[in-house]
Amino acid sequence: DLAVKKGGLLKYKDRAMLDSVWSIVSGKANAVSSVSLADGASALRHYLVAAQLGGAFLSSLADLAFLRQPSRLNGMQSVRVYRKQLKLFNPANAADREAAVRMGLTADAWANRALAANRFVEITGAGFSARVADFTMRASLLSPWTDAGRKAFGMEFMGMIADHTGRSFDELPTKLREGFTGYGITREDWEVLRMTELMDHDGAKFFSVENMMNRIDLEEGARTNIASKVQEMVLSETDFAVPMPDAKARAITTGGIKRGTVQGEFWRSAMLFKSFPITIMTTHLLRGARMSGLANKAAYLGQLTIATTVLGAVAMHAKDITRGRDPRSMDTPSFWTAAFIQGGGAGIFGDFIYSGIGGESRYGRGFGMTAAGPAAGFIDQLVRLTGGNLYSIMSGKQADIPADVVQFMRRYMPGGSLWYTRLAWERGVIDQLAKLADPNVNKRFGQMVRKRLTEYDQQYWWRPGQTGPARLPTTQ
Repeated sequence: DLAVKKGGLLKYKDRAMLDSVWSIVSGKANAVSSVSLADGASALRHYLVAAQLGGAFLSSLADLAFLRQPSRLNGMQSVRVYRKQLKLFNPANAADREAAVRMGLTADAWANRALAANRFVEITGAGFSARVADFTMRASLLSPWTDAGRKAFGMEFMGMIADHTGRSFDELPTKLREGFTGYGITREDWEVLRMTELMDHDGAKFFSVENMMNRIDLEEGARTNIASKVQEMVLSETDFAVPMPDAKARAITTGGIKRGTVQGEFWRSAMLFKSFPITIMTTHLLRGARMSGLANKAAYLGQLTIATTVLGAVAMHAKDITRGRDPRSMDTPSFWTAAFIQGGGAGIFGDFIYSGIGGESRYGRGFGMTAAGPAAGFIDQLVRLTGGNLYSIMSGKQADIPADVVQFMRRYMPGGSLWYTRLAWERGVIDQLAKLADPNVNKRFGQMVRKRLTEYDQQYWWRPGQTGPARLPTTQ
């Protein structure tokens, strides 16, 4: 209200965005208008997470590129962060995870169910559907990978702070000193920080928020103020290292609208799985654009683009192999366009790169249906399965109910998209059921093989309909 009164928010879109962000941070957007509508729409989104995000771990390999940028910007060695992430990824390594708790790096993991899924969609509630989505994210390894990456970056950041406690503020490395200044950590604050007892873990020293808050020589207000600044810096940079939707991104994906309203649930469903590319735009792309000087902008965005494209190519090859196909040839412009899209998190928006805005996506959906989101696609397929076949029966036409049920199972079976079991599930169960239910299924399998060969010059190492692979994957 003050900004509007002073003339600082003259444009409606600026006021609307600020209102939406306020609705997020105040909790207003999570208030429920109709409990039954909110629960039903949330259950559908959770179901789609369980059915369709089982392979998201392979896409998250691009995290290594995103993690490198804030590490380099703050003067950290990204290789050390990678090494720590792999250690934390080990389920038997409880010691490092306990240390992260003492450093104050786990609040977000405690506050959010399905932490990894929140990178792609709002996961709320504690019902059965939310637990199924959470289980899928853990079983796919996306949750432990996400958690390991965030803890690893935070621990290395706390270790870097500890490494420089012997220096005065002016003696700090330029990048670290500039980072402190940007988050409001003053020279006086640093003198207090460097006098805080460090935490010993695994033969190394780390700064600990817990030790900071336990200091009895400081007033509670001073302890809280300085500790909050440090945590703001570390956790904010962690959101760049392993991109998670912030208040601005969530304002876009929810519209700042209450749950349990028709408008609010429609908007959330339409934005399903679009959180990640929006997060990249509101974090890395915005940071790169705000850097001073054209050279700094080009360096930040250029390095990020190259790294994510290369890792996008790795993810594409991994996805091809887990779908029974040989990796695509890397010597075509279309491959690197797809790798750029994959690495940058554009996801479903990339469908129109290949088919054109006016055509159909790779999943046979038009622009309107794709823009409406996976929930609209699910409802459309369900209506076709039930109403479509009922209409065929009433019209005296042949209904393909068994074949349609099998195809519905292929796309929407919870857990069926897990990247390490999907191929065996499809070839050993779904394809065999399709043979029993659809007399024309071999023709369809042949069309799938020819389509990949024609569009991507790509062969199958485990062909559709076969109960076992013919050979191992090969590269061209």
